[in-house]
Amino acid sequence: MKKRKAYQLVFLRGLKKTKSRFLSIFLIVFIGTSLFAGLRNTPITMQNSMDDYFKSHCFADLTLISTLGFTEDDLSTVANIEGVKTVEGAYRTDVSFASPNINKEYSAILHSKNDDFHDLDILRGRNIENDGECLVDSRLVDDDLLGKTITVKNGSGEVSLEVVGIVNDSRYISDILRGINTYTQASNDVFIIASESDVKALSIPQELTDLRSDEMLYNEILVAYDIDPSISLYSQEYEDQTKMIQTNISDTMQDRVDQTKENLVQSFEEELVEPRQQYEDGLAEYNKNKAEFTTMVNDAKIQLLEGKIEIVNHKKEILEAQSTLNNQTVMLSDEMAGLNAEIEQYQNQINAIPEADISLPEGTLPDTGGEGSSSLPETTIPTEGDLQQGANAIVDQINQEVNSILNEMKSQVNAISEELQTALNGLQTLLDANIQLNNASYELEKASLEVEQKEAELENLEIETNQQLEEAYAQLEDARIQLEEIESQIDAIPDGMLYALGKDQNAGYVSFESDSQAMDSLSQIFPLMFFLVAALVSLTTMTRMVEEQRQQSGTLRALGYSKKDVMMFYVYYVLLATFFASMLGIIFGTFFFTNLVYYLYTSLMYCVNAPIRVSMTAHIIPLTLFVSVFVILSVTLIVIYQELNSRPAELMRPKPPKLGKRVLLERINFIWKRLSFNQKVTMRNIFRYKKRFFMSVAGIAGCSALIVTGFGLKNSVAQIIPLQFSEVWTYDGSATLDESVSYDEMNTLVQNIESKANIHEALGIYESATNATSTERAEALSVSYRVISERYNPMIHYYDHNKNELSLDDEGVIISQKTAELLGVGVDDTITITIGSNSYDVMISNICENYYSHYIYMSRIFYENLVGEAPEFNQILFTMKDDDASMEESLSNILRENSNIVSVTFVS
Repeated sequence: MKKRKAYQLVFLRGLKKTKSRFLSIFLIVFIGTSLFAGLRNTPITMQNSMDDYFKSHCFADLTLISTLGFTEDDLSTVANIEGVKTVEGAYRTDVSFASPNINKEYSAILHSKNDDFHDLDILRGRNIENDGECLVDSRLVDDDLLGKTITVKNGSGEVSLEVVGIVNDSRYISDILRGINTYTQASNDVFIIASESDVKALSIPQELTDLRSDEMLYNEILVAYDIDPSISLYSQEYEDQTKMIQTNISDTMQDRVDQTKENLVQSFEEELVEPRQQYEDGLAEYNKNKAEFTTMVNDAKIQLLEGKIEIVNHKKEILEAQSTLNNQTVMLSDEMAGLNAEIEQYQNQINAIPEADISLPEGTLPDTGGEGSSSLPETTIPTEGDLQQGANAIVDQINQEVNSILNEMKSQVNAISEELQTALNGLQTLLDANIQLNNASYELEKASLEVEQKEAELENLEIETNQQLEEAYAQLEDARIQLEEIESQIDAIPDGMLYALGKDQNAGYVSFESDSQAMDSLSQIFPLMFFLVAALVSLTTMTRMVEEQRQQSGTLRALGYSKKDVMMFYVYYVLLATFFASMLGIIFGTFFFTNLVYYLYTSLMYCVNAPIRVSMTAHIIPLTLFVSVFVILSVTLIVIYQELNSRPAELMRPKPPKLGKRVLLERINFIWKRLSFNQKVTMRNIFRYKKRFFMSVAGIAGCSALIVTGFGLKNSVAQIIPLQFSEVWTYDGSATLDESVSYDEMNTLVQNIESKANIHEALGIYESATNATSTERAEALSVSYRVISERYNPMIHYYDHNKNELSLDDEGVIISQKTAELLGVGVDDTITITIGSNSYDVMISNICENYYSHYIYMSRIFYENLVGEAPEFNQILFTMKDDDASMEESLSNILRENSNIVSVTFVS
């Protein structure tokens, strides 16, 4: 007993003498364990606190969104799936509104108020009680909107709402992320909660209502799983239990969405059956009537043509007969003219001959010397009587001759007259024939006129009938166009897109989980470095203590205490210093550091009133005790065991110093001779006491590593904003357009903006959200793509990892580095992106540095070649001549005077 009391007395005295050393070990272990336990318990505390918050606010386990909407039957289908506890239909849409107080345009997401999900934390005002009222995001707490009326609008219309409360929503715990607004193509600034009727008016397009014809149509379904409420949302157990439920819901609803499309198409097709049949019957009847009429008209035309041919043949015969008659008439006329001439000649001759007898006056002899006188015999001389008698005879003879001539001439005249009469008769016959030919020609002309009349009547009938046929065909064409339009509308019915958004796709939820995981990663490295330093300090301290108390150890051994007794002296010392320090450190660190970190996160990055639930991982306590107690205790036992291997007599004497040895540096004479005496002693001690040297190096390195890590974390985060907005993006602000405009209209707007007082340069772009996949990653990655109007511009730069500027070409796209890493692709690889309702494969021409979000850049020409139509631009980026922040509000007011600009956002 006396021996034990002496042992305890020695221990207490030793503890008192080394209280500063004891406190140093106690404090270094306390700080190390506090930091270790605190940081290691911080992630689970963060997750459990947020888990409690989500559960207490009825956060939906799954959100279903469909482009074709949901009906009550869809809700019943989801409710009947195994593992589903609660289902509720809701509405959501993207809108914009202008703050009535500060003249600022906000992009917002509008939700309908839920009964069973997403309980709200009302910070000011009251809850919604009537239609026309709304609750706004706590981000707007400084805008003094309570009691004011705001007008929210999107492509489906606008609704005026009175702000009755300012709230926090568990769907939007992140103070940074609100998602992309599909209406303004900018990041959402805030959220708004309104009644179902108010939100439905803007969230369900009239086209969809007409398409579905359902009285109650939702565009969102909220689902709660029927699982053990004690399971943490951030646990693997939750993932395992809900994965199958979500898969069943997604598959079932995707089938229903596909079936909805088929049913819509089928219903429209059924409605088109009768009109299409009527059109086809009408078209067949039209073709039949047109064919019959065409055949009839062609037959009539053939008959008329045959009649015309016959008339022409008869005309030809008449013309030939007329030609013959004309020739005969001409011959007869010539012959009659000749005969008339002969008759006239003979008549003249006859007229020239006296009609009375030729006689001589008595006593007058005829002239015998003249021509034609009769020759008298020369031998006899006639007497006067003889002469008279002879003359009379001659006269008689002449008269006879004359009469004979006259008679002959008369007979000739008569003959000619008969011939003339014959000719006249022939001419009369010809005239009669000509009259007959004229009559026939008249009849032919009459028949020809009748044929022409028939032709005119046929042509008129053909025109009238064709006109009627054209009118009928026009009606058929109208019917065909209407059918084609309806068919095109049927073809245009979009494939139902179903989005099943679990908690892991909520931006705030994922961000908080990511931050807790980052804290978990930090807690596994940073405290260990601190612990290493603490262990080295404790090791050095205990080693020196053991060496300094050699005489005490030797005396105890000489007095009969065993090695175990002596070793237990230091074991108790270490346990007393480290165990209680560890326990206090675990308790202090678990409460202090977890509260501190949680407060910093929730106050700086998350707008959430989630009370903290300090939690402790079961293995942290033994792990902390092992690192802080066992390691130091083990080192101490090793050191004391080495010391106690000597005989007590040796222990009672001072430990001889280590033998001095020549160090390697001494062999390098030109360096060694230049060192001072103190430097040479220092160098020899370093190599003589290697343990102390390496412990010092490790301790200093560890402390330096802690400092460098802290500054590195700070600087790496702090550099993101200047790198992104000073090197990659160099514009000062962006103007969002109310409606997309063409390239020429955009250039006009750019010129208009550049003419403003403080605008230096402007650039039009089209920005929209899309999903990207690759052969390496089938899961869709949400990215934003930008179509740049001008490939070479001073506002958007593309740098590779070596800071070399890349060019945007028309052959492929440039994607951000993190996007390429997540998709597992490189240069010249292909990714698939969604534009509208179509998917396109695009080649990656380059990969650029980007420090904020995921982006895909493409040129205007590339987009046009890819999609098949020219892009329309919805944003205009600009740089300011003077980037003084005080001028931004006035510039925003000036820009918003343009009716095309719906909002202006500045980088600052």
